[in-house]
Amino acid sequence: IGCGFECLVCKWKARRLPSLTAIRQHIEDQKHSYIELKGDTILEYGDFYDYSTSYPDAESASPDDDVEANIITGDESELVLPSGAVIGHRSLRRYYKQNLNPYRKEVEKKKHGSTFRSLLAHYRSLGWTGTSGNDAVKKFWDQKYLQKVRSRYDLKLGVRGNNLQHHFRQQNPV
Repeated sequence: IGCGFECLVCKWKARRLPSLTAIRQHIEDQKHSYIELKGDTILEYGDFYDYSTSYPDAESASPDDDVEANIITGDESELVLPSGAVIGHRSLRRYYKQNLNPYRKEVEKKKHGSTFRSLLAHYRSLGWTGTSGNDAVKKFWDQKYLQKVRSRYDLKLGVRGNNLQHHFRQQNPV
């Protein structure tokens, strides 16, 4: 790619502008980002790759011996490799992505029972006594008054905003 400016898949050469960016652009545009290993093309890459480590017992085995395939066990949706790793089907990926808490039941028991009571006890220890009847009534009327003032302000703002519209056109009755 870098020396001859040639695509490894279709043997396209960057003749017009022989540069590395031109051949990279071709490879990206044509989706030729792989190596074609059909026929005699594998012999071209033999100088650059060492395949001896991919064969078990490469030193002691002869080329005519059959290589024993690893036995993969499992059912339709998952495979268990000889190493013990489990490979699941892509349709079940949402379940494999889940990180479930094994102590979930214990956590739920602790949450529901004592959280509210402990929080209330903490506030009382800080001096909070709660809202008495008179204070609650006063707070209610204060909130009601603020809501009334806010709605008046919003109404005035809307009227002022509507007055700035100089291009109003009367709609024709249907």
